[in-house]
Amino acid sequence: MATKTRFKSRLEKQYSEFVEKYLSDADDFMANKLALLCTVFSIINCVILVLISFETDFKPVISLCILSMVAMIIVSVYLILAVQKTLLAANISLVFLSIVYLPIMWIYTGGINGSASLILFMLIVFNAILNGGRIRFGIAFTQFATILILFYIEITYPANIMNFTMASEGHLGVMLNMFYILVSTTLVTAYFIDQYKQSLMQVKKTNEQLNLANEDLKLAAQFRRDLTANISHDLNTPITMICGYAEAINDGLLNKEQTTKYLDLIQQKSMDLSNLIDDLLHLTKLENKQLEMNYQLIFLKELIDEQRMKFTYDIQLSNLEFIVKKLPDKLVNSCIKVDTNQINKVFNNIFYNALKFTTKGSITLSCQVENDNRVVIAIEDTGPGISEDILPYIFQRFYKGSPSRNSKTKGSGLGLNISQKIVRLHGGDIWVTSEVGQGSTFYFSLPLAD
Repeated sequence: MATKTRFKSRLEKQYSEFVEKYLSDADDFMANKLALLCTVFSIINCVILVLISFETDFKPVISLCILSMVAMIIVSVYLILAVQKTLLAANISLVFLSIVYLPIMWIYTGGINGSASLILFMLIVFNAILNGGRIRFGIAFTQFATILILFYIEITYPANIMNFTMASEGHLGVMLNMFYILVSTTLVTAYFIDQYKQSLMQVKKTNEQLNLANEDLKLAAQFRRDLTANISHDLNTPITMICGYAEAINDGLLNKEQTTKYLDLIQQKSMDLSNLIDDLLHLTKLENKQLEMNYQLIFLKELIDEQRMKFTYDIQLSNLEFIVKKLPDKLVNSCIKVDTNQINKVFNNIFYNALKFTTKGSITLSCQVENDNRVVIAIEDTGPGISEDILPYIFQRFYKGSPSRNSKTKGSGLGLNISQKIVRLHGGDIWVTSEVGQGSTFYFSLPLAD
């Protein structure tokens, strides 16, 4: 049993190697298999010629035809095995079958009423499938000319068309030919069915791609509409305030202290506008997939230490405690492949959101392993928390913590949306857990490098 299994495995392996070497490079895999089938068709019919030669007195001509068919088979096999020109071998076979084998079968098997008409059918089908353009026309013309000559012979010299009771060898040859025509016709039909199915699959795939493209266009159009409306709102408010402050200063109605205060406000609002424009440009690049990422391999410990140094002063200045938890042992020497500039934007957005809402307590940075191949970075604050009905919206563009968008907190409402897109570009995800009065914890995951 084991020997039989090994023999079967060896045959399957040899067949796979043969297909990969001689057939898989073709533009149309099925058509190339049919080209090989056509060559095999020639070999079988050469055998049939030998069988026919046993029962006819016209052996010199048939012997010459057999020799030419053998030469053609040798050339075809060489083309297939040596230079992988399966289609060329098939076309040579088609020509020889049309001008050598078909006339013999026509004359010695009863003319149009014999098996030659079936052979002609197979030759026409092979040519129609395998070739196109001038090659198809040339072979078809050869077949047509041969048939005209044979028709002329059959009508003008009917005595030359033999219709006798065949010996066993002749019957065997015809039966073998019929069987092969049956198999070949089945395979050709399967080819057309396969082509039809592939066409349907291609149409289906194209429709799916068009549907996806339409969805992308709808999302892009909606994004542009939302962007226009939100930009109008977010730009209009600070610009109106800047104009009001400038007008008050220009009217000379303010004293020196008030003028200084209004100039500070103009400066602050101008900075807010600049940050908003930067966020919009960044978001547009992310949406249009135009952001160039510069991935680098770095130690996770280095990234965490960088955040410790960067945010310690700002957090302590807000009278908050900054806690950076020790890395788990599995992460001490772990690396991640990231664009450090983009990941730092994620840290900036989350940390400054925490600073914005947290008035007392602490901000904690920690890491943990997930499934042995990812790190989950958590930033926890002791702020007022986020209500459950708001949580699903906080990663949306321009969301500022209130459906009415009347939040008094500063910001463009783009930071978390930008952070989400950056993390997903790195193959990770971002989410948040929170309870009102208990603070919030933002998590984002990143793949660990091998």
